[in-house]
Amino acid sequence: MGRNVPIMPVRIGKPSARNDGFLEEYQDCVLGPVKPANEWYLAERVFRAVLGDSRTHTVGIKALAEAFVNSWSFYQTRALWDLIAAEPLWESQELRRLEYAVSTNRQVYDANHNGALVPELVKELVAKFEPIASDPWDTSDPLF
Repeated sequence: MGRNVPIMPVRIGKPSARNDGFLEEYQDCVLGPVKPANEWYLAERVFRAVLGDSRTHTVGIKALAEAFVNSWSFYQTRALWDLIAAEPLWESQELRRLEYAVSTNRQVYDANHNGALVPELVKELVAKFEPIASDPWDTSDPLF
C-alpha cells in the first residue's frame, strides 16, 4: 500500500467469521468451502476491482475486450456484454477488438442479449463513441 500498488486480500473462511486484520478494512474477499463456484466468484471480484481502480482501469478495459474476442460460450458473451455496456468510455483500439470479435467468434456473432443481437449492440456502441462524420466533399445532394 505504501508503493501505491493495488492489492486485494483473499481469505478462506465463512463470510460471518470474524478475522479482523488491517487489510480487511480496505478490501477483503472471502472464499467459502465450495471451490469451483468460489474460483469464478473470486475472478469476477478481482476483475471488477481492476475495472474500478483508476490505476488499473485501462488494462482492465483491454482485458475485457480480449475476453470478448475469446468468449467460449453464449453465457460468457452475455456476461461480458453487461460489463462492456456499463463502461462509460471506449477507445478506438478496443472498439476495433469488439468488432473483430463479432466478425470472427461464433459465440459472439450468434449471441443475443435481452432479445437484441450482440453484433447490433456492438454496432450501436461503436456508433456512440465514433459517430460517422459527414463528408464535406459529398456531392450526392444538390446544393440548389
